[in-house]
Amino acid sequence: MIGHLLDDGKKIGLVLVDPSSPFNLGAVLGDRLRMMAHFNDPDLFIRSVATRGSLGGLSDKIIEIVEVMRSYPFDYILSRQ
Repeated sequence: MIGHLLDDGKKIGLVLVDPSSPFNLGAVLGDRLRMMAHFNDPDLFIRSVATRGSLGGLSDKIIEIVEVMRSYPFDYILSRQ
């Protein structure tokens, strides 16, 4: 889906929620590895967020992150958990 949207010239913001690393409590960044084909595309912005033990697997900062991203002219803001 991301490839098709980028091929159509769309600007995309992705919020990827990853499990927290047991060592540094940061995001494991597995989703960034899966996005390697598009990682350097200038029309794609990826923000990985660690769950940090949040119930339900969503970081409590997800709403604030999406609100800030809405100030940029993305055509789509997508989240994956």
